[in-house]
Amino acid sequence: MEKIITDAEVWIRSADSLSITLFMLILPAGNMYLATAVTLLFLPFWHLNKSAFVNIATTKLMRLVDNEIFLVMLSILVLSWLGMNEQYYSLITGLLFFFLLKFGGYRKLVEAFYRRHPKKLSLNDRVLKMVVLRYAMYEDVDVAEVRKMESDFLKMIRINQKK
Repeated sequence: MEKIITDAEVWIRSADSLSITLFMLILPAGNMYLATAVTLLFLPFWHLNKSAFVNIATTKLMRLVDNEIFLVMLSILVLSWLGMNEQYYSLITGLLFFFLLKFGGYRKLVEAFYRRHPKKLSLNDRVLKMVVLRYAMYEDVDVAEVRKMESDFLKMIRINQKK
C-alpha cells in the first residue's frame, strides 16, 4: 500500500514537475513567449487528464522528473545560461515560473476552476484510483479485491479529510 500511495503522490505532483521541466527545456531553445504559452496550456491539460496517463512503466520516469535535485539542477543550469547570455527578461520569467510551478500556484488555480464543476472524485482521488487499478492489472488481482482496496483507500481519504 505504501508503494501505491508513493507512486500516486508522484503522479499527483507530475503536473508541476513536468511543467517546470518543459518550461526549462523550451526557454533556452525557443523564446520566452513560446515557453510561457506552452507551459500555461500544458499544465491544465496534464493536471486535468493525468489519471488517463498513469502507467506503471513510466512511473520510474515520473519519479526522476519529480526529484527535487533534478528540478533544481535543471533550473539552475538553464537560468545560469540565460544570465550568462544576458537574457535577463527570460531569466526573470524563468525564476517567476519556477516558483509559481514548484509551489503549485498555477495548479491550485486550475483546481479552483475544476472544483466549480463538482464530480464524484477529486483529481487526486482519480489518480490514486488509477494507480490502484494499474497495479491490480499488473499483478493480476481479482476485481473484487480491487473494489475492496479502492473502498479502503476512499475511507482513509474521507477520514483524513474530516480531520
